[in-house]
Amino acid sequence: WHEFECSPVCPAMKSLTAVLCTWALCAFINQVVRPTFEGFPPDAAAFVAPARQSHVPARQRRLAVQRRGVEDEFEGGVNSAKCVLFVRASDQRSEMAKEALTSMGVRFATMEILNEVELPSIGPALDYLDYMERKTGTGELPQVHLKGGVGFGGLDAIFDAQDSGELLEACRKVGAAPPAR
Repeated sequence: WHEFECSPVCPAMKSLTAVLCTWALCAFINQVVRPTFEGFPPDAAAFVAPARQSHVPARQRRLAVQRRGVEDEFEGGVNSAKCVLFVRASDQRSEMAKEALTSMGVRFATMEILNEVELPSIGPALDYLDYMERKTGTGELPQVHLKGGVGFGGLDAIFDAQDSGELLEACRKVGAAPPAR
């Protein structure tokens, strides 16, 4: 990944406020918004759309999520990534889930929902947690969600699905894991 470029000298900038807002947005994109992709080869960044600056204020983005609905927003993001691991920051259980997916050759995106002190890391985090609890029966993190609405909630469910082969088969079905040989 390359860091999102922010230049202090830009002819389009009309004021110091605009420059500061742009820098703040760049920092936010680089540290919080941009998901990390685990299991991809090093040159996979060429296949990922570059981060774009959003000129829509955060309040308007949150309202847009409310208008579209949490379910549509959540499933739309999961469907575009094929496989998403939802985690808590600096959590050993989340790291174990990452290792399990990586060991199976699954390509997945990681989205941090809660920070180290269990506060939301992104705006709709609590709504996403509520939706995941309704969908999988548990609000426990980590959770794996796949394109098409399949979800595995909690580390035990992830390991059980890994042991039974269900997780790998579901990942293959959506194109997030290499086909069986």
